[in-house]
Amino acid sequence: MVSEQQLYADAWKASPLAILTLDEEGVICSANPAAELIFSMEEGGLKDAPLTRFVHRLDSGALQAMLDEVRGGKIPNRQEIRFETPRRREFVTGVSLAPTPEHQGRSVAVIRDLS
Repeated sequence: MVSEQQLYADAWKASPLAILTLDEEGVICSANPAAELIFSMEEGGLKDAPLTRFVHRLDSGALQAMLDEVRGGKIPNRQEIRFETPRRREFVTGVSLAPTPEHQGRSVAVIRDLS
């Protein structure tokens, strides 16, 4: 029988959506394979970087507001946010953020590429 932990690990790897775990400051703690693909970066390029580093300058305020809401324990409305990375010019995403109940201040970001 497969453990619940193994099921979560399999879902993490198989998800077509980018999933990132963030610390209290919005710094990326981990990224699933879809995140690496969407951002055109290896996990090492995402890990320990603030998510705001990759946001398009015109959407930085919207993303910061979402992160502030999550830090306050709220679940912000999904937003369309533009990102850009060294390997990928501007791309549009749908971003959802939610606090993790077990880890005070931490959150999970689910990002769908809309471009």
